[in-house]
Amino acid sequence: MFSSTSRCRIPHLHADSFRNDLFQAGILDEPSLRSAEGLMRWLTCKNQQLSQLSDAEWVTRSGKRAKTLTSALSKARKYNFFLGLDKQWMSEE
Repeated sequence: MFSSTSRCRIPHLHADSFRNDLFQAGILDEPSLRSAEGLMRWLTCKNQQLSQLSDAEWVTRSGKRAKTLTSALSKARKYNFFLGLDKQWMSEE
């Protein structure tokens, strides 16, 4: 669920912005995440963790308007892609 514009709506991601966010968060400094396979495993695991959050937990952590979040959550659940809903997961262990 990638977008061609850097000002995309959640849950979409802009590839260049996403790569920059990963770099700025220090995620790519981790030696085990420097390979494509390691990074993909880690991102898949994070996405799986995010998929387990309830709608109420998403409302609490996102601060988005309910209507906007409901639509984004519906799309994220449909495509099983949660990385674009917020950036908090980049700083969580």
